[in-house]
Amino acid sequence: MRILACLTIVPLIAACGRLGFNDTAVTDAAGPADAPLADRLACGKPAQFTVPATTARIAATRTAKGYAMFAVDDTGALHGQAYDFSGGTLAAHGAGGSLAINATGPLGVAAVGNGVMLVVPTGRPAATGTQLLALDALLAPTGNAAPTAGWYGGPGALAVSSLGAIAALGTLDNREVDVKLVSPLGADLGAFHPAVDKADLATQPTIVSSGGGYLVAWSANAASPNEVRAEVLDAQLGIVQQPVTISQPLGDAFLPRVAYAAAQNTYLFAWTQKIGGNDVIGLSLRDGKLATLPGDAANFTPPGGSPSVVAGDADFLVVWQDDALASRLGAARITANGEITSLIIKGSGGKAVSWDLVVRNGQPALVWLEAGATVNTVNVWIDPLCG
Repeated sequence: MRILACLTIVPLIAACGRLGFNDTAVTDAAGPADAPLADRLACGKPAQFTVPATTARIAATRTAKGYAMFAVDDTGALHGQAYDFSGGTLAAHGAGGSLAINATGPLGVAAVGNGVMLVVPTGRPAATGTQLLALDALLAPTGNAAPTAGWYGGPGALAVSSLGAIAALGTLDNREVDVKLVSPLGADLGAFHPAVDKADLATQPTIVSSGGGYLVAWSANAASPNEVRAEVLDAQLGIVQQPVTISQPLGDAFLPRVAYAAAQNTYLFAWTQKIGGNDVIGLSLRDGKLATLPGDAANFTPPGGSPSVVAGDADFLVVWQDDALASRLGAARITANGEITSLIIKGSGGKAVSWDLVVRNGQPALVWLEAGATVNTVNVWIDPLCG
């Protein structure tokens, strides 16, 4: 089974350093005159920064002033880096010391109010639980919630509703997937709610805010072939729509991700599908009741895996590891009507090693690390992939 590439440990350079975000060599190809809005990324001119070469698992999110990227270094220290708009140009801010220790990753992250919340698996060499870490606008910790032992979260484990309610998803030791509401400081608000029965042998669960509640998706490993399934929860985390199979019975389906476009009341599911021994990207557009929608998305099966998907104001953005391009990324924009526009990701020609997707002010963006910049650094690109 493929490891989640957008948030997985991948060795960038043989001499693995520490991703402490303390280097300040920064460039930004989009000047103030080029930016359509002071706080929006310019199309065709991705912002470029550098960080020390390291073994990295990154997670990224929007902030009140721009973007933030987080990574766990090879000692278990968690670091963050803010990229803030100033006069229409992104600049690196907030480099500093460790935010947490004994972290394993991969991380989950979400913007919460004017701050950020992180899902941090803890325990080395293997995770023994998960900590929810709340940060303020300057990426300084505002709470110190203790790790919950035997509860494992990660990428896609947080969802913030339109009313600001925060739902956190995790897997228990017995393979049951539970969800809970938490405070902006990461404290539990009530009991766990069972979301996926342990009989499903669920892996890679993810949660998104949708309408007045939430949607949970996962890979059901008890099925043969493995299936991507989804269900809808209400605002109190009760199941209001029983599990629906999203993937096609063409081969094992795993690593699901989903985004919800509120204006169209439409979901786009993306996952990795095994067909004839090869990995391809599976896609499915669904309405608010999880019924299949027409369009070309289901017929778009590029080679590769480990997709990420987000919903912007105009369409969905999907990015994946493109097996046909030797450690490069593939990308496409997909409308709620199923119209597809393939995209080219501009870098310096190096290999993509870790990435995440972010939506800010309705504008999706790809945040990715590119190896091969220099011996001791890697590029950080923040690209809106406007098409």
